[in-house]
This record gives sequence, structure tokens and C-alpha cells, in this order.
Amino acid sequence: QLSDRRSHASQLRMKSIANLASDTPQQKRRRRGQDEDTFGMDDNDWSIYKEISKEEDAWEEEEEHSQLKEYETKLLRYDPTFLPEHTFDAKNSVKNSLLFMFTRGVAPPYDPEDFAQIHQLHVNIERIRVPEALFQPSILGLDQAGIVETFGDIISRFNEEQRKKMVQSVFITGGHTQTPGLLNRLNISLRSILPAGSPLKIIHAKDPVLDAWHGAAMWARTNDFKNHV
Repeated sequence: QLSDRRSHASQLRMKSIANLASDTPQQKRRRRGQDEDTFGMDDNDWSIYKEISKEEDAWEEEEEHSQLKEYETKLLRYDPTFLPEHTFDAKNSVKNSLLFMFTRGVAPPYDPEDFAQIHQLHVNIERIRVPEALFQPSILGLDQAGIVETFGDIISRFNEEQRKKMVQSVFITGGHTQTPGLLNRLNISLRSILPAGSPLKIIHAKDPVLDAWHGAAMWARTNDFKNHV
């Protein structure tokens, strides 16, 4: 009820607070002919009440925290299972926060004076987001089709017989195709846009890093290449 600024209890409490702080306390009863007493309805009156309430809450929290530390001191002395890292201060330490662990890691313990640790680059969700950009370029802010959507658009331009042959020879190359789990993800995603039972076969290059270069080198030695130069 006290949290409601328009309640009778709140107005009485604020009036008492103001009377204590004022050199000329307001009278309890208004005289005949005076306007209605609206103390507590004004924002300034309410702000005073909130400030005092905050001070009271802060004092209570400080007292509770002091009592908690006293209990923890006794537990540390007599309970062998209660360790310093179990205390309230330790659990609420910045170093134990989820954000700190996310940016600094959990092992080894972060040492702000260690030059090597200061310049470490901790990779978290980036390991997943980087290859996922092949499927969802939008996560990088690119308004482009992903690899699965592009695949579907290409095979849709051919007839059914041609599509069956094409899906049996999906060749994957490039260094990024060595990302663990990428081929399995691609297989699942491609099957989701193909008719049920389609004979999908994904072929991974033996040397995905250099296969493209070897292919270009072989083509460069042909007469066809010379005609294009």
C-alpha cells in the first residue's frame, strides 16, 4: 500500500516526513474555507518519499550483508565443505560473472598482468557463426541467398531427369569445406528441399585446399585456354 503514491497511507507517511523536516509543521486539520489538502499528490512530495525509502532499503541491505558475512566466517572456520569460493562475495565477483567467463575464459585463471593473456583472442560462438554464413548470409548483414537456396534455384532450371543426375554428383571443394560437420549439415539441408527419396550424393574433393588450383593449372595447359587469352 505504501508503494501507491495516491493511497491514504502513503500520503500520511509523506506528510509526517515533511513535518519532521519543516520548521513550521503543517496542521493536522485544514481550516474552514481552505482548499482541500492534496499533500502527497505532487511529484516533489513523492520524490522525497522515494529518496528516504531508498536510504532505508540500503541500510537494511547493508545490515543483512554484514550478518551474512558473520555467518560465512563461522562456516569457513567450522565447516570443511564450505570454501571461500562459496561465499556471497566470491559468487558475485566480476571474475565469476558469465560475461567475464565468456570473454576471458575459465582456464587458466585470468591474470590481468599476464601479457600473453591480455592479447588472447577468445573464440566462442564465432566458431559456429562463420560457417553458418554459408547457409544464412543474413547473419553477416548480406542480402544474398545461401548455398542451399542457390542450389535449389540452379536445379529448378532443369527438367526432372536432369535434376536426378545432377543431385548424384554434388562436388564440394575449398578449404572451408574441411569445417567439422559441414558436409553433414549440407547433406541434411539439401535433402530438405529435394523430393523424398532423391538419390543425393555429395562428393568431397581429395585436396579441397589446392584442387581448384590444380584444375586451373590443367586447364591453362590446354589449347582452349590459349584461345581465351
